[in-house]
Amino acid sequence: MHDKSIRVAVNGYGVIGKRVADAVTLQDDMQLAGIADTAADWRLRVANARGYRVFAATPT
Repeated sequence: MHDKSIRVAVNGYGVIGKRVADAVTLQDDMQLAGIADTAADWRLRVANARGYRVFAATPT
């Protein structure tokens, strides 16, 4: 384990966001800070079930 880790936030939890979040959690030098998404559907329930912090994002 490295002394310092990079905190990563993922914006969107679609096909790519899910893969990025999963990849970040596998890295010793990275920490998943959370996921932000505008959709409150099954994708965010999956993220929450995996223990990822979920934040609401508002569309502009």
